[in-house]
Amino acid sequence: MKLRKRLACFGLAALLSAASAMPAFAGEWQQLAGGEYWQWKYVEADGSFPVNDWKLIDGKWYRFDADGYLDVGMREYNGVEYILMRSGAMEANRDYGVGYVDASGAWHLAEVPLDSNYRSNVFFTACSNYGIDIDSIINSCKTSQTFTYSCPLTNIPKDSEGGYVPRVAAYAISNAIVNYADWEEYYTAFHWEFVTDEAANTFSITFSSNIETGGPIMQ
Repeated sequence: MKLRKRLACFGLAALLSAASAMPAFAGEWQQLAGGEYWQWKYVEADGSFPVNDWKLIDGKWYRFDADGYLDVGMREYNGVEYILMRSGAMEANRDYGVGYVDASGAWHLAEVPLDSNYRSNVFFTACSNYGIDIDSIINSCKTSQTFTYSCPLTNIPKDSEGGYVPRVAAYAISNAIVNYADWEEYYTAFHWEFVTDEAANTFSITFSSNIETGGPIMQ
């Protein structure tokens, strides 16, 4: 009986040793040959990969598009905005001055009392800190239906990986305009679009009037 027990113990130990030596079949990152920096998939051992979904990988959350590639940039899902950094990892617990992302990664825009002087609020201050000439933008808003403002990309806020987050700058500018209009009792009707050009080191934001009003951006 004792011999059989010893043999049984030896067999179990050998099995555990062999199991620990076997490779763990986890998923792996695969990039599209010649693809863009964001064209990475996370492929499981069975060949499947996440599509239109989030996945927790090595303690970080990633979002994948309809083709299974990484989503990057500031994106909205189910009414909530997230900052997905250049690596694809979700930003969390970071204050951007004009807003912040919480532990879940959700973006929250700063709230400013309507009766606060526009020059003392976080949006105007942020523009100044970014090196953005917000006074010039406001003056252009008062006289032009469409105009574009450009500045060096290096003025734009960065995420915790050091990548640019141009939409945060756009939020700072647009909300500074709205707060100015509220303070000065102007009517505002505009929309904006921005583009970034890393090769030229530029950030450009274009404002145009609301088509329905047919009037200047501020009147």
